[in-house]
Amino acid sequence: ADARRRLEAVCLRPLGRPLVLSVGNVRVEKDICGLLAAFAVLRRDWPTAQLVCVGAVHDYRYWRLVQRQMDTLGLGDAVCFAGACRKAWQVMAGADVFCLGSATEAMPNVVLEAMSQRVPIVATTVGDIGRLPPDRADGPWLLRHNESGLLVPPGQPAALAAALDSVLRDRAAAQRRAELAHADYHRRFTTGQMVGNYESFYAAARRLRQRTRGPARTQRVLMLGPGPAQVGGMVTSINLLMDGPLSARYDLHRFATTCDTGATNTMPRGCRLAWSAWRHWNALARLITVLVRRRIDLVHIHTCSHVTFYRNLLDIAAAKLLGCRVVVHIRGGQFERFCRMAGPTGGWLIRRGLQAADAILVLSAHWREMLAP
Repeated sequence: ADARRRLEAVCLRPLGRPLVLSVGNVRVEKDICGLLAAFAVLRRDWPTAQLVCVGAVHDYRYWRLVQRQMDTLGLGDAVCFAGACRKAWQVMAGADVFCLGSATEAMPNVVLEAMSQRVPIVATTVGDIGRLPPDRADGPWLLRHNESGLLVPPGQPAALAAALDSVLRDRAAAQRRAELAHADYHRRFTTGQMVGNYESFYAAARRLRQRTRGPARTQRVLMLGPGPAQVGGMVTSINLLMDGPLSARYDLHRFATTCDTGATNTMPRGCRLAWSAWRHWNALARLITVLVRRRIDLVHIHTCSHVTFYRNLLDIAAAKLLGCRVVVHIRGGQFERFCRMAGPTGGWLIRRGLQAADAILVLSAHWREMLAP
């Protein structure tokens, strides 16, 4: 009931039943248009059903497609786009079913959060969410089809609608799956377990080398990635690491990488490139200053594909030249594709950058297998 009240407060209106909830920023990877198509099919049998989408608009071109899709399907007041919501896990139990219909993912935080809140889950078989039998369905996935959630192939709105309908028609079976997902969450993904893993990983990457004579001091770790004002899975993870038990054992610092706020969109292309180059070099200079002044021991770089990774190569080089240990934490559901499409020069840069790191973090055993080459 508390989650329901929170959800209605986020939506600024009362909500009916049954209620489907999706959490994710509005961009093409989340396939919101596919979710709307599935929801339109669901409404044929559940005419009072409502869909709430929580998340910030990251891609305004795609947002216009989403709005046209809503008009075309005549969904009107049946769908609420609630915008960004901090601590979105607090509203999840207010829904009848949580749905993530993404076209691509890595290891989405929102699925872990839904598992923790005992809400029935319907999701696509992308990233590390899960697979349908017999396609390696017994791998190290977040969800097991028909045991801890219902899974469907991406890009199939009819299949997504059928899975949602199954949850609404058999609430008892859906709740049993939700309880199994909740048990899996406590068995594999609690904060205590993850903090312990981070600590052992830091120790292995560090092989502590005292920089000063005398008594040992608390090791200084710099988290490098998007700033706390931004929204997304990477930001959520960094926020949790900064505020969690890890901070009791390490002296944690944070360095927010720059982001394009959209203010340069009206500039000519040459001006945009010059402005972007200046921002990145300025950020690198500030990073070097922070590493020296705060006497950082280990830099934990949260990275993903394309420009972000290539920019982080400079961060890796600067940290190594100043004697810091470096952990590269690869995120984002398209990094494998990024590696395949990089070409000879890009592939060489990727390999050299990763070889320079003292350790590399990936999101699961499945990703380790994919990226090992």
